[in-house]
Amino acid sequence: MPGETARQGQQADLEAMVQRVAVTPDGYAMAVHLATRVPVSGWTVEVVLPPGATGQPGPGSTWDGQRLTAVPGQVVPRRGEVGHGVLWLGVSGTPHAPHAVHVTAHTADGSFRSVNVAKVLVTQTGSRSTKPTSEADWEGSTRMSGSAGGGGGG
Repeated sequence: MPGETARQGQQADLEAMVQRVAVTPDGYAMAVHLATRVPVSGWTVEVVLPPGATGQPGPGSTWDGQRLTAVPGQVVPRRGEVGHGVLWLGVSGTPHAPHAVHVTAHTADGSFRSVNVAKVLVTQTGSRSTKPTSEADWEGSTRMSGSAGGGGGG
């Protein structure tokens, strides 16, 4: 899984990654990736945008101005494998990263789990390659709450 870490000898069973995938004249497109080893019946991403910014959901999601929800939200990994889900958000009105990105998964056993954002990446302009973000690449990204770069746990 992205940024997989050992926790008391166990692998993380849920992890998220935030990626700025493209820059637009008035903002950017971002993706939130979910990687899971356990069945997920639904998941949401709370995105706190900078003042004046607005969001537009991508395919397979709804947006209420702060919460991006997967529709349908099921991510079921095959036995022994990792399942993947992705939510897309177009952001206009700012080039700056969200102040916070918090991912919550509703697992098939009925529990709600906060998901660690293990990585924040940017897709390099004019290419498909990604790299860890820096303030020079995406202002505010290293201070983003909920991310590995900004302050831990989702």
